[in-house]
Amino acid sequence: MEEIKKIIDNSRSELENFEIPFGHKERFFDKLESQNSRLLWKKRVKYLYAAAIIVLILTPLSTNFHGIFKNKSLDSTYYESLISEKNLILLEMSEGLDPINKAVVNSTLDQLVNEAIPFSNQIPENIPDKQMEEVLRSYYCPKIDGLERLSQYIKNIRKPKN
Repeated sequence: MEEIKKIIDNSRSELENFEIPFGHKERFFDKLESQNSRLLWKKRVKYLYAAAIIVLILTPLSTNFHGIFKNKSLDSTYYESLISEKNLILLEMSEGLDPINKAVVNSTLDQLVNEAIPFSNQIPENIPDKQMEEVLRSYYCPKIDGLERLSQYIKNIRKPKN
């Protein structure tokens, strides 16, 4: 590498004044343009993949799949399992906290997760599917949002202060 630098440094004036062959500049710019278009195409494909993944993630949250709300215990089970998973993750995250913050997190988790009477047992049997969907979302989504906020709280208090 050093030899190449020395050659270039010693021959700089010759290289700067050297005439390039006819058509070389055009071939260079054509090649550069084709590489740029390939890179642009690759970027577009990456963005399309990212958009598709986002759509796939968000679709179950906003779409009523066929029969998903027919059985209310199945629906509440889905939400309850999601809350249970987040609860376990947050309990793990809270392990490294000081005793006061750990107590705050555990108390908040207890309020968000534990129910004296399960919500699925409180829902009347004859609710239409659309209304069932709305009832379940209005009950469980704020809980899930609260768990997400608690996760952010834990992340913020775990950050080292400068």
